[in-house]
Amino acid sequence: MRKLLLISLMFFFELGITIAQEKTLDPNQPVNTQIAADTLANGTHDPAKTVYKAESGQVYAFDGTLYVDFPLVIDGSDNTWIYKQATPPVFLQTPAATVRDMFNLRAGGSITVKNILFGGLLGDDNNIIEFIQNAAGDSIIVDNCVFSDHDSHAIKVTGGAIKVSITNCIFINGVRRRLNPFGGMPVRFDGSVKDILIENNTIVNAARELGNGGNFFKSRFIELHNTYVNQQINAHEIHWYSAIQANNIFYNWSWRGRVPSTNGYEAYFTTWEYFNDVKNKLDSVSLYNGYNLMYLDPKFLNYFKTQLAADTVEQCLLWNKDVDSTIEADNNFTIGKNYWQFDPRFATPPNNLDSMLAWDMAYWITQPATAPDWRLTPSVTYDANGSPVLNWPPAVNLGLPNDTLRTAGTDGLPPGDLGWCSDKKRVYETDTA
Repeated sequence: MRKLLLISLMFFFELGITIAQEKTLDPNQPVNTQIAADTLANGTHDPAKTVYKAESGQVYAFDGTLYVDFPLVIDGSDNTWIYKQATPPVFLQTPAATVRDMFNLRAGGSITVKNILFGGLLGDDNNIIEFIQNAAGDSIIVDNCVFSDHDSHAIKVTGGAIKVSITNCIFINGVRRRLNPFGGMPVRFDGSVKDILIENNTIVNAARELGNGGNFFKSRFIELHNTYVNQQINAHEIHWYSAIQANNIFYNWSWRGRVPSTNGYEAYFTTWEYFNDVKNKLDSVSLYNGYNLMYLDPKFLNYFKTQLAADTVEQCLLWNKDVDSTIEADNNFTIGKNYWQFDPRFATPPNNLDSMLAWDMAYWITQPATAPDWRLTPSVTYDANGSPVLNWPPAVNLGLPNDTLRTAGTDGLPPGDLGWCSDKKRVYETDTA
């Protein structure tokens, strides 16, 4: 064994390959400053210093944006599902910073982040805009992280990328605390991405679900076993050539509602057919959409009818009215079984329905200067001295006590994020290993 190890080391040295060493971040120094300090005299990043460790119970601050042009890895110190950790590593942007994002990927850059809680509430009660932005990098891989209290997009892709993978994460309060729901989403694609994986995530309280700013038709898009709770506007604005959207829960989807004159993409749950250039390319794209659970609390429907009648607010639509005939003529599109208006009966759903109804009233009728606050308690707040306070885990439990749902997915497992059903998560990971 020792001889084999020596031979292997000689092989690496002969090829000039440098093995990255782990470097533990110092909580007393800005994260961006520490990592940028490992830049060599020629402007490249030290190849032996690309893996950075963050420790449980520590709070790490940024005082600006870290521009990444190398393969960066940041790894927390615990592999337990982050919801069940009492004190995960926390990353914050310094409230006084003039920028409001953390990582920006440039050419040659990529980022892998695991087991970090990102807090986006700034001391002046504003929210961070983005935690991670890909301007020209290769990939974003995020696993077992929390993104709490962001204003626009937790993750944004403005330039093309090879891969975006978001797994086992929790997103909280992408709410845009104003009367404008067109933002506050977990991820936005304004550049083409070859492979997109969104799997086993929980998104609680967001203005929108997913979005993009172009019709790229270059993505293979997989959206499996996610739990979306309280999305003001769902609007799957993803223009892929191949997609699977299965075994997800959409609870209180598009609860902003619509008026009859609302016919843009925000009127529909799925928008693949809304834009003319998309409609004309349906023969070249494929979709499987099935075994998803859709639910809107009847209190919203009653509120639309009784309290917002002056504007005749209605429930949003699933898709454009002529999409059924289009799908019938295109065998690549398959709409499978879905669970319509089926209450999953979460163990402990978010207790903010009244404030959500108040927001609807403010948006459609009263238009006050200050929008009603419908957040959960932010994951990180600040005390009177400006010191961060961790409020974790959130006061929700999205487990499924409903026996009917325990085998309701295409794979015989519950729909939604399987992190809430640990026994089923182990089965899923074994089957997909």
